[in-house]
Amino acid sequence: MIRRLSLIALSVILVFIVSPLFIYSYCSENEVVAADRTSETANLSAEQIAVKAIERTILRDSLFKHYSVTRRYEVKTEDKETPSIINAKMTYSSPPAAKVFKIISKTNCGRISNLAYEHAIKIEKESLNPKNDKTGTISPENYTIALHGQETIMGTPCYVLDLTPKRSDGMLIKGRIWISVDKFDTLRVEGTPVKSPSVLIRKISIVRQFQNIDGFWLPKEDDSTIDVRVFGQVKVQIQHQNYEIKK
Repeated sequence: MIRRLSLIALSVILVFIVSPLFIYSYCSENEVVAADRTSETANLSAEQIAVKAIERTILRDSLFKHYSVTRRYEVKTEDKETPSIINAKMTYSSPPAAKVFKIISKTNCGRISNLAYEHAIKIEKESLNPKNDKTGTISPENYTIALHGQETIMGTPCYVLDLTPKRSDGMLIKGRIWISVDKFDTLRVEGTPVKSPSVLIRKISIVRQFQNIDGFWLPKEDDSTIDVRVFGQVKVQIQHQNYEIKK
């Protein structure tokens, strides 16, 4: 029973980390809009800021046709003192959008961590399908978006937007997003799913931080915590390192 609960916990966490939750809607290249025109940024509403962030992400993705990144997956459970660690390399190419994964090393990994990793890969590949990319996107279609204020993080002034899902959907979060004032890059997202994916799950918290790579912000670290009834707490951290980008 404990092993079954552990697998459920890890799988649910990884679904949220690699799902379209933090990936803005797909758009073809001829729809790309440059979002760093500072002359148009005065007195923007929260929804307008979110839309410009979508445009900025679309621009980034149109330029990054091929890149690779090394990831370190670390899983900690209350029943194991030593975490499970998987180091892997992900290579992205487009068009058509595709991802290839290669495991570099494993430490203290058993059936549960291996299955959770394989499940994460499956979900991440499925998210490349434009039809699957719209359900959880941070957009005015899915969220009521309000301007909370401004805050400087990592030396960058940001708009802070509050996100309230417009429907009870397990792929939507109630939380906040930090968007840079100058170019509308996404620097941070945090929140909790508005709907629990299982009666076994008490709470899930998710934080994604980004890093500046060649003038654009790409994922740096994902920290997620899930409280599972009976089993306890599971923590998953994914570090994104050593980006190699070909434009």
